[in-house]
Amino acid sequence: MRWSFLFVVLSVGLGCAGDDPSPPFAGSWLVSGTGTVASLRGLHVVDADVAWASGSGGTFLRTVDGAVTNWQFGTVAGAEDRDFRDIHAWDRDRALVLSAGLPAQIFRTEDGGESWRQTYDNHTPGVFFNAVSFWDDRRGIAVGDPIDGRFLVIRTDDGGRTWSELPPESRPRAVSYTH
Repeated sequence: MRWSFLFVVLSVGLGCAGDDPSPPFAGSWLVSGTGTVASLRGLHVVDADVAWASGSGGTFLRTVDGAVTNWQFGTVAGAEDRDFRDIHAWDRDRALVLSAGLPAQIFRTEDGGESWRQTYDNHTPGVFFNAVSFWDDRRGIAVGDPIDGRFLVIRTDDGGRTWSELPPESRPRAVSYTH
């Protein structure tokens, strides 16, 4: 049997609990076939059981049992040509995916990936998002390549349901250097 893609998942939690002296990565590794040929780019581990991944072809994956039995995967309807560069998940049901390239789009699910709603769309030439991160359930940012010499930064205060661009003058300048 030929595996089209193998995904390695750490089968223990990343944090140490209580007086447990073991290092955070102590445990065993589990090699798990995903069942998809998508090139995976994003991963968000919520806890020892729940993890989400994202990738090419509008693909998302989810496990709710630590990848012991399988990964559930699918595509975001209408985004089959998108390359999802990053993903953020809050739990087994809520996650959002961030696409790279033109147009830059963000989609959010609240039902485990059964349905997705587009919450951001940007057609600016040169737009290319790289990462998304959240401080808590509501507040987060996404960062993209520079446009007109400044990094594109967008923010949300409602869990990714809506997004707004930071004003250009407040965004970091891109600096060119040589080695």
